[in-house]
Amino acid sequence: MDRRLLSPESTLIRMRPATIEDVPYIFDIRHSERGQWLNATSPDIADQYSYFRSYEMRFNASDEVYFIIFDKKLGRDTGIVRMTRISETENFGWEGLVMEPE
Repeated sequence: MDRRLLSPESTLIRMRPATIEDVPYIFDIRHSERGQWLNATSPDIADQYSYFRSYEMRFNASDEVYFIIFDKKLGRDTGIVRMTRISETENFGWEGLVMEPE
């Protein structure tokens, strides 16, 4: 995978691949009001950890990146998004974007 894909940045945001330490944040934002339009997920955070372990295999295969979005002005994480099917030669997916209200 082109390493430039792993750290997109603009004047307003910086994105980084999610780590296992981000699972509680991902869980909380997916279960927030703003995440209600996403596919339903288990109310058990242990299931989010299991999903993340399977995601790590897709990440290591250069097929998917789960990003944490950092707002530079606020100085904190404010959202999540996944870039999927990046190993395909002609397209990719941009899925599951959830941002906090601000």
